[in-house]
Amino acid sequence: MAKPLSGIVLAGGASRRLGVDKAGLTFGGHPLVEIIVQRLSAVCSEVIVACGSQTAGKRPALPVRFVQDPIAGQGPLAGVQAGLTAAAADFCLVVACDMPFLNPALLAYMASLPRRYQALVPRVDGRWHPLHALYGRSCLPTVESLLAQGGNSMEELLCHLDVRELSEEELRRHDPQALSLFNLNDAKDLQRAEAIWKGTTATLPQARPA
Repeated sequence: MAKPLSGIVLAGGASRRLGVDKAGLTFGGHPLVEIIVQRLSAVCSEVIVACGSQTAGKRPALPVRFVQDPIAGQGPLAGVQAGLTAAAADFCLVVACDMPFLNPALLAYMASLPRRYQALVPRVDGRWHPLHALYGRSCLPTVESLLAQGGNSMEELLCHLDVRELSEEELRRHDPQALSLFNLNDAKDLQRAEAIWKGTTATLPQARPA
């Protein structure tokens, strides 16, 4: 029986480059945050949305817990702190709120691996992807220490953790095009994502019963 896993959606960014609230974008008629929550719910016993103060009044009706970043303007690291602090499980699957192509098979594979690490992080084309990763709650002291020193780099966090690399071969076995890692930084990314979505049969999976 798989050990419990919490899901954390990082939704505290200001979306300055894109100019719109990423979580509120729609794909196939569904808000992006709903799609992400549904896909995490398939492998996680709970889902937490870590958001900034600017989104406090725009929380959609979803089966999640909302937590607020404790430190404004500290990027995703502050969201990781908020999510890990609130999580019920010892390990959390952390994703950004602007990833429309999360792959259920890949998420299930990552969740199934023995948790003999502090972080399980994909590495594709020589680059780490820390916002599509598993983190143990044992990371919290390191996260808090970095934030206290004014740091906000996810890559710097990885330098201080026991990281298990999810190899490119492992990832592409479940997601051949590595679309899981596609995120929306600007208008061109959004246009490409919409085109990709229309060319796929992407659907909302059913959430796992509570």
